[in-house]
Amino acid sequence: MKYSLLFFVLLFSLKVVSVFGQQNAILHKDQEIKDSLRAITYPYVMPLLGNKVQYMGHELPLPFGVMFNYVHQATRLEITSLKVGIGELGPAEMDFVEFAPVQNSASVFNFRADTWLLPFLNVYGIYARSQGNANIDISFPLVLHIKTTPEVETFGGGLVLAYGKDKYFGAFNLNLSSSNTSALDEPVFGRVISLRLGRLFPLSNGKDKFSFSIGAQNQFVERRTAGSITIEECFASLDPEKLQDLKDEIASDAQNWYDGLTIVQKRVVDALVDYMGDWLDGKDVGSIPINYDFEKEVLGNWSLQLGAQYMSGKNLWYRVEGGFGKGRTQLLLSVNYRFGIKRNSR
Repeated sequence: MKYSLLFFVLLFSLKVVSVFGQQNAILHKDQEIKDSLRAITYPYVMPLLGNKVQYMGHELPLPFGVMFNYVHQATRLEITSLKVGIGELGPAEMDFVEFAPVQNSASVFNFRADTWLLPFLNVYGIYARSQGNANIDISFPLVLHIKTTPEVETFGGGLVLAYGKDKYFGAFNLNLSSSNTSALDEPVFGRVISLRLGRLFPLSNGKDKFSFSIGAQNQFVERRTAGSITIEECFASLDPEKLQDLKDEIASDAQNWYDGLTIVQKRVVDALVDYMGDWLDGKDVGSIPINYDFEKEVLGNWSLQLGAQYMSGKNLWYRVEGGFGKGRTQLLLSVNYRFGIKRNSR
C-alpha cells in the first residue's frame, strides 16, 4: 500500500506539471481576483464573517446548497454472539452455529441540505432511503443460504471543517446518523469521519474549476443487531436432504454437537427443525417470525478515498469518489446545487 500511494502521488505531480505549467499567469490572475474582491461588499447573509474574509482576498463558495447523492457500498462482516428464539422459546445462545463472512451491499439515495455557518465551518442535514442486500451463509450444523433485502430510512447531520490556501485545500467531515431498518427492532446509530486533501485547477474559461482529492474515511456502526425474520425468508433455500441429515444427527446415539447443548438450546433447535419440516410439507407456517440477536464485526473500518469534482461556475458541482479498504468498497456520485440569499440592502 505504501508504494502504491507513493506511485499515485508521483503520477499526480507529473500530471500537474505537464498540464498546468503556466503558473505565473494563473497566480497573476488570482491577484487580480483578490483585488476585485476587496473592492466590493460581501452580498450574502451567510456565512458569518463573510465580508471580513472576502476582504482578505478569499473567494467564498455560495453559502447554501442542496445535494443529491447516490452511494453504493459493499461490506464484508462476521457474525458473533448469536441468540435465536421462536415463539415463546428462547432466546437461546447459538454459539455452535458457524457462519461464512457475510456479504452485505446497499444502494443509497440521499438528500443533503447545507450552509456555511462560518467561512471554515459547514453544517448539514441528511435524509436517505436505501435498499440493502445481505447474503448470510450458515455452514454448520446445517448448510443454509439466507438472503435479506431490508429497506432502510436514515436521518442524520454533520459538519465540515475546511481550509484552503492558493489552490490547495483540506476538509474534515463528521457525520452522525440514525437508521430505521425494516428487519430490525431498534434504530441503528452510525458515525463517519473523514479527512481529504486536494488541489484545485481553474480551467481556461476562468469560471469553471476541477479538483482532485485523496483522503481516508472511518465508518462505525453499532455492533449489536436485533430483529426478526420470517420462516419463509429464512428457509427459502432449504434442501430437504440437508434437513434429513440434520434430523439423523440429532437422533444419533453417537456423541455429537447436539448432546452438548443446554435444555433451552435443544428446545429451540427442535422447534426450528419441526418448522423446517412443516415448511417443506407446505404447511402455512411461513409468516411465523424467528427472533434473533447478534453482534457483527466489520473486517475493516478504514478506507482510502479518491475523488474528483467538476465545478460548473458557482452553482453546479459534480463529484465522483471511490473508497477502497479491507472488506469494503464504495462508489459515490453527487450533484450539488449552490445558491446565496442576499442581505436586505435597506
